[in-house]
Amino acid sequence: MANLTTAIVLILVKDDKVLFLKRTHGWGAGTYTLPGGNVELNESLTQACIREMFEELGIELEHEKLSFVNLSHIKSTSSEYLLVTFVATIWKGEPLNKEPEKHSEMVWLDINNLPSNMNPYALEMLQIYKDKKTYTEFGWN
Repeated sequence: MANLTTAIVLILVKDDKVLFLKRTHGWGAGTYTLPGGNVELNESLTQACIREMFEELGIELEHEKLSFVNLSHIKSTSSEYLLVTFVATIWKGEPLNKEPEKHSEMVWLDINNLPSNMNPYALEMLQIYKDKKTYTEFGWN
């Protein structure tokens, strides 16, 4: 099995809506997902979240304004991940789709009225957020 990869996702909340990006290719192409990415070597989880949100959305986040939501340990047939989810309601700048080669759309959606083409992990993270579960495991059975 490959190395353990650590990644972050962010639930960005504004006016009771959450920001989603529509993937253009790769796993989950055509689905709406939460912004995020891998943690780099010598980078804390919050540093990774701050960097990824600037790279993907052009917004500035502060460490103190990020709230921890969940740690998920995920195992598939070919990989193993630690996925850390944060939520933010305060940031600087207007979110923009800064990676149009990866995402064809950026939209604010009501989490109680989502379209059918949602990324399954994004749906799972939203449910975990609603249920206030701080630790979950997937694919270990």
